Amino acid sequence: MNSTHMSAMKAEKPTHAATDLIGAISVADFLSSYSIGRTSFYKEVAAGRITIKKIGRRTLIPRAAAEAWLNSLKG
Repeated sequence: MNSTHMSAMKAEKPTHAATDLIGAISVADFLSSYSIGRTSFYKEVAAGRITIKKIGRRTLIPRAAAEAWLNSLKG
């Protein structure tokens, strides 16, 4: 193998966006963990209060976004 091919085979360093998703949770896990219904969840997303990331058809919520949402609630 030539050096160009070998360098292409090396694992690339994760991007900032990829590292944001380490520890991200699924919608189902978010609903269960934070005791919120699916309709209310999507209303919060539409209002911009919960940040989601899409990977294909899968929707994930970064842990930092979940915690920020929880901390923003009045209570």
